[in-house]
Amino acid sequence: MERQQEKKGLRAYLKGISDPRRRQGRIYPLEGVLTMLILAAVNGEKSLRGTWIWAREQWRQIRSGVGMEWLTHPPEYGTLGHILASLSLTEWEMTLWRWAKKREGELSA
Repeated sequence: MERQQEKKGLRAYLKGISDPRRRQGRIYPLEGVLTMLILAAVNGEKSLRGTWIWAREQWRQIRSGVGMEWLTHPPEYGTLGHILASLSLTEWEMTLWRWAKKREGELSA
């Protein structure tokens, strides 16, 4: 598994995070939602509401990059809140940490 992740980007790492949602009714892939949240944060958004507004405004440009090209709009504000409230933040943090350490090694090599 680690060997495969060496050649992949952040979304590959995010795909390994446990999805707390029930399978029934899942429309938005978890790694896509998390990628969208990270993109919004990198672009200066500091609140969930700001992230949601940013995603709505940028949706046409980001939807294929976050793996949701078939969807006409981003997740609703309530959906984002539900996902974040039920997500293991420790698992998310550790995943981002592993990805960052991998990138750090690539940059210093």
